[in-house]
Amino acid sequence: MKQPSEHDDILACYDDLLRLALSKCGHQQDAEDLVSETILAAYAYIHRGGSITFPRTWLANTLMHKYNSTLRKKYHTPVSVSPDALFDMADDSDAHAEEVFLATEEAARVRRELCYLGELHRKVLLLYYFHGESVAEISQALGIPQGTVKSRLSAGRDALRARMTKGREESMENKKHPIPGRLWVNWSGNDGPHGEPTSLVEGDLIAENLLMLAYKEPISLPELADTIGIPTVYIEPIVRRLLDAELMARTDAGKVYTDFMIYFPDTDREYAHYKGQIAFVEKYFDKISPILVALIGGVHGLSEALPEERKLRPRQRMKLERFAVTKALQDFEVNGQSRYDCPIRYKPRPDGGAWIAFGWANPGDQKPDERGREMGAYHIHGGRRTSRYNGRIGEEDVQLALVEFDTSFYDCPARYHGTCDMTTYFDHIHHFIYRLQKGLSVEEGMFPNNLIEGIPQFIERGILTREEDRLLPDIPILTEEEYAALDRLIQIAVDGLKATIGVPFHEYLAGAAEWVPPHLDREAVPDIYRYRRATICFVMAAVRKAHEAGIHMKGVDYCCPPMLLVCDESSLR
Repeated sequence: MKQPSEHDDILACYDDLLRLALSKCGHQQDAEDLVSETILAAYAYIHRGGSITFPRTWLANTLMHKYNSTLRKKYHTPVSVSPDALFDMADDSDAHAEEVFLATEEAARVRRELCYLGELHRKVLLLYYFHGESVAEISQALGIPQGTVKSRLSAGRDALRARMTKGREESMENKKHPIPGRLWVNWSGNDGPHGEPTSLVEGDLIAENLLMLAYKEPISLPELADTIGIPTVYIEPIVRRLLDAELMARTDAGKVYTDFMIYFPDTDREYAHYKGQIAFVEKYFDKISPILVALIGGVHGLSEALPEERKLRPRQRMKLERFAVTKALQDFEVNGQSRYDCPIRYKPRPDGGAWIAFGWANPGDQKPDERGREMGAYHIHGGRRTSRYNGRIGEEDVQLALVEFDTSFYDCPARYHGTCDMTTYFDHIHHFIYRLQKGLSVEEGMFPNNLIEGIPQFIERGILTREEDRLLPDIPILTEEEYAALDRLIQIAVDGLKATIGVPFHEYLAGAAEWVPPHLDREAVPDIYRYRRATICFVMAAVRKAHEAGIHMKGVDYCCPPMLLVCDESSLR
């Protein structure tokens, strides 16, 4: 059994020191600092080889000495020390030793562990020791029985003492320190007005890592703090924000968990799925190709029927073809899985959106794998995205929807990269394109500078073009009625794919479901999400095969993004 150390004896006096400090300072922060400095002085004294025979007396005298020194410096008065206080205690000559000790891990732990208790216990300890409130006052303030206050005080003291007295090796072994890891949060449905849920986490490494750590099973906040290596007091507001945004949920026992599906790296499994999807497309392409040929013919017919003033140029028509083929294949992938077909119910969210989130994790300890680059060429980056604008442009009230896919095939994925930030792009690009289509000015100050500065990149990436020194949209622009006609052509293709390859697609997916933590609500993880990794390369495998067969994107040697702008009909007259 581990024998008590001098450190244990010092910490056993912790409660008495807090009471004494609070009685002198009368202020929580000052009292806390005074106790911390006193304990640090004791540890520094032991660190230099000293021995403290009577800890309570030594600590009390040192605390009073430090308190009097503070007053002397504050009011420029001489110090007076009682003869009784001329005991073995720290004095001003210890300052350098304390500075040396402060640089050690042991000293850092002393300060750090004070912040690791959970809110339940930390709150009553703060009220009792730092605010000087009685058990009865705390009971009334928190609306809990006095017995509960006493039990929380006792448990909090025990937890604090246990944290501060456990061995250094045990402490460091338990802390995993996963940062820096990254979690990319995506969604399906309608995002919130400020880009939720992505914006709730984007760029916040602590939030991303907390979500990864709380995924596999519910976990208490002190356990979460231990694992991530950040004090509970600092992660509490972050967790509260994630709970309010419904990216996390709480159990009846007070533990928290991530309330959406996360895909963790498993390159061997992913690569096997990738190869399986390539083989599936190769095997059934003779059934897929006639359906795509018919769809492409219908798209060209729709393009020819557009009014003369909105006839599509060849590159615009090819982007419309790209969009239609990509959407038909993805709609089949999502909705054509036979018995795996599962309606998705998008839950209205507190931010105003209605979405279901999912995330791709990179815990930070993954080694580079060339197979990832190979598979990435067959991904659709972020799925199909729709960004909307409703407002007044010029003399018209307009409704706009920019619908787009990002791929790595004759395209620039995340096409706002290097031009402007994502928020600027999704907030402004649709009505910037619309103004160009209508021949309206895009004057300085009307749009963010980084959007205007990105025009050369938007031209390079197939969104804009210049003709005779005039800047024009280079993507198809349709009315809502025309887009509905396009969607009908796409639905005919989806139905054809279901009829011809739906059953073998279902058979291919047998046994391919991802493991999902049992505590997750099934509505938060539709079945389609569980098969996502097994189907993620299907669309681009078929697109690439159609291009190789010469039935899709003939003669394309330029950036050809599958995207279009939809406008309400009256605004395009």
